[in-house]
Amino acid sequence: MISLANGIELPKVFDGLRRIQTSVVDTNVLAALYSNASPQWLNVGEEWKMVPDPSGDALIVLFDQAGQAKPLRKFRIQSAWVVFAVRPQGGWLVGRTSRRIGTEDVRDTTIYDAEGEAIHLLNGGGAIAFIQVSKDGSFWIGHDDEDRSDGAKLGGITYFAASGAELFHHNWTGPDHVDGMPMWCCYALNVIEGSGWAQYYDSMLIRRFEADGSARSWMTENNGATALAVKDGIVARIGRYDENRYRISVFRLLEPPNSEFIGRLEFDIEGERPKYLNSVDGKGDTFHIVHDDKWYRLTWREMLAHLPASQ
Repeated sequence: MISLANGIELPKVFDGLRRIQTSVVDTNVLAALYSNASPQWLNVGEEWKMVPDPSGDALIVLFDQAGQAKPLRKFRIQSAWVVFAVRPQGGWLVGRTSRRIGTEDVRDTTIYDAEGEAIHLLNGGGAIAFIQVSKDGSFWIGHDDEDRSDGAKLGGITYFAASGAELFHHNWTGPDHVDGMPMWCCYALNVIEGSGWAQYYDSMLIRRFEADGSARSWMTENNGATALAVKDGIVARIGRYDENRYRISVFRLLEPPNSEFIGRLEFDIEGERPKYLNSVDGKGDTFHIVHDDKWYRLTWREMLAHLPASQ
């Protein structure tokens, strides 16, 4: 058992804007998105749907392990429901989580420069659950199954060049099957150097995608995932369902599709297990957990050190 403590305080409001989302930049830096864009209800046909305000001011603030805040330039966003990522060469990406709410425009992902100017608007494919950026500025989008838009990429993964050009998409259906298994709803996404690591709802396989479109898969226990951390051929996974939400399962990856179970570690937050955690994410070899306006980190080395000796 490990109890996460001494979290870094994240202000709820910064420069008059409220915090609506976080994104991991690297092992030691967390980005928080603040905005005044707010969702509202709209009558669509015979049902009410929650739709985003057409636009709003936004600000990304970087926080380091000392709690120091570094605000970037203010900019405009077109939705209150977004995921985002900071680019290593400057600027950032923002993707709408449902691409055609309030508009017929299928372009749902915006690339901004370091001055906050939108320099490219592209079709990310809808159903955007995760965006993660490689060191060279290329980026990966993991898709869920929550977008009802025509032509939305339900499930699977899409890889883009730093310019925003789509390089490939592996979907959950049709001829794009990777390793002969479908990919329905991305549960977790991590980027290690130039590779994208993901786990999906249907098969629960852990998958490694390369920039050339090739992929490998490993079978593990079927207890879901909210985040992955990877290092030296060992994958740690925070579970998703019931009691597994506070359990980390650790596996050694063997010749695909085989893996070896190493052990399991339970954790809590300041001695408690809240029913919901605001955000759980993996970047490189580290888990990042945001709860109750605090940011906690759990590294791969800390996880291995706390595994029971018998494991």
